[in-house]
Amino acid sequence: MAGTNLESIKARVWQYLRDELSNSVTAHTFNEGEILGHIDRANVEVSEASPYENKVTSLTVGVLKTVDITTLRDTLLRVVKVEYPISKTPPQYRGVNQWGDTLYVEYNSSIAAAQSIYLFTEQIHTLT
Repeated sequence: MAGTNLESIKARVWQYLRDELSNSVTAHTFNEGEILGHIDRANVEVSEASPYENKVTSLTVGVLKTVDITTLRDTLLRVVKVEYPISKTPPQYRGVNQWGDTLYVEYNSSIAAAQSIYLFTEQIHTLT
């Protein structure tokens, strides 16, 4: 999509500030860090209302029925469900509970370590 990358958004914010507030509002009033902070907060709010839905392949940790989600920490809003075992027809969806960077899979049997598992997530949109 045209005009949705970070540089384009930053330019539009600067233009809005100049047009709406006055010509005296320049880099002297708002520094780039403040503008980027406001853009980041707005992006999180937009993502909470309309998240980026993503299917992530991960590996189980072992018989504790857990998945380490540390790599998703910066963008994860929530894990909606998991699929385990994967690629079955019909899909075998499982509930989950999250505590910190650990995801606990609701599954009645043991899960072997290093098994692939699909995480269906809602994440913060990435501005490039």
